Amino acid sequence: MNLLYLLLKTVVPAFVLAAILTPLVIFIGKKFDIVDHPGVRKIHKTPVPLLGGLVIYITAVILVPLLDFLFFHSLTYSREFVGLIVGATIMVCLGIVDDKIGLSAKEKFLFQTLAALAVSILGWNIHSISLPLIEGQIDLGLLAIPFSVIWYVGIINSVNMTDGLDGAATGIASISFGICAYIFHYFGQQDFMLISLIIMGALWAFLIYNFNPAKIFLGDTGSLFLGFTIALFATKAPSLTTPLGGHFINSCSILVSISILFYPLLDLSFAIIRRLAKGSSLFQPDKSHIHHKLLIYFSWNPKICALFIYFLGICGALCGIMIFNRNTNGLLGSV
Repeated sequence: MNLLYLLLKTVVPAFVLAAILTPLVIFIGKKFDIVDHPGVRKIHKTPVPLLGGLVIYITAVILVPLLDFLFFHSLTYSREFVGLIVGATIMVCLGIVDDKIGLSAKEKFLFQTLAALAVSILGWNIHSISLPLIEGQIDLGLLAIPFSVIWYVGIINSVNMTDGLDGAATGIASISFGICAYIFHYFGQQDFMLISLIIMGALWAFLIYNFNPAKIFLGDTGSLFLGFTIALFATKAPSLTTPLGGHFINSCSILVSISILFYPLLDLSFAIIRRLAKGSSLFQPDKSHIHHKLLIYFSWNPKICALFIYFLGICGALCGIMIFNRNTNGLLGSV
């Protein structure tokens, strides 16, 4: 299928619908006082509506079945697809509650773990992984589900951590979904390619309102939903073989997944090391994330900081593509 024609059928409708929905969600956020107030750890000076993730979620819920019915006819509504919908909806509901009343980090961690466990049981578990410079696969055996849950929860929180600067998480997420769409398209997996492109188009439209100075934030509604979906897709995309009647994710090329999620995982790794070194709780927020350091380095210019973060994300994504294209059936892929 022609690339331009494909984008016109997916990204453009998603962009238009999200551009229409965003002002409505801004109004709802203000109407019901679901806003982010200025604080010690915040850089904005006035209350900003949350719930931005609803724009992306609603756009996907409307357009995925509609565009599939009109053009693609690829959705199978399998056990894995049901798991994706259920888990993503749980994350959106959790985010709405947190944006409205506020939940503790431990409470959110509990629900994230339950959602990750549910989708792992429904088929999104990683049975083996491929590592760089190691031929063959590492079979996880009984550790498949625990490993999958820890991996997914880690990615969800890594994406959540990037949502501390206007437009940062939105731009990084769009890059990740773009790379996933490329890999899905390569393997002819049109169902997941369709979802990735629709979410990417919705994120581009939302970024118009979310870039500095932001008129609306993703909120946990968005960061949890996006983190969850990226976690699944960035794991599924490099899973190069799925035997008929077999497990959904047979083997995941872990290096490609890490490249797709380069910036969020980098920030998460630094946060874990930093908090362990200080002896503080892993759930304790701070103002030492990468975007905080970049704000100081770039003289508190949030636009430049966001663009630099996009650059880091693109560099990681390009490395992932190069690794993927280097050998899709050998050392760095699944076999």
